[in-house]
Amino acid sequence: MVDAMIKEEAIALAWAMMTEGCITIRKGKIKPTTKYPNYTAVLTFNSTDKPLTEAVHKLAHGLGHIYHVGYTKTKFNDIWRRSCHRASEITWILSNIRPFLVIKGEQADLALKLLEVKSHAIQHPNQFTTERPDIQEANWLYTEIKTLNQRHKSFGREVVSNI
Repeated sequence: MVDAMIKEEAIALAWAMMTEGCITIRKGKIKPTTKYPNYTAVLTFNSTDKPLTEAVHKLAHGLGHIYHVGYTKTKFNDIWRRSCHRASEITWILSNIRPFLVIKGEQADLALKLLEVKSHAIQHPNQFTTERPDIQEANWLYTEIKTLNQRHKSFGREVVSNI
């Protein structure tokens, strides 16, 4: 895929993800052709500083993509986002930075677990006939990561309000 990430790059990328990044699982809508929702692990990094977003993208060895989100009226700044949706890229990035993720380590573990569950379901499509335990586990992972992300958001607000 890409070259191995050196320790300094992994530490810098982990810091960026802990400060301005997000490790989450998205739940897709149920389409008429399927009975189950699609769950996707996603890594994002938002910043009003385009060069910083580009530096984070470079630290991730160019995996994912950068795009302009838009202009915020409240802060009067442009927002740039680096986003990564591919399972192989997310697995590579998280496996390299996981030892250095102090704050968002649990989210990284849940995202990696989702990718493992999805990979197993793809490799063994006929294993499940009426029930889909992989979907049940994916839903549980989605709920857990959502709870963790909400807890970290409120923790940040409490710290700022106490200053």
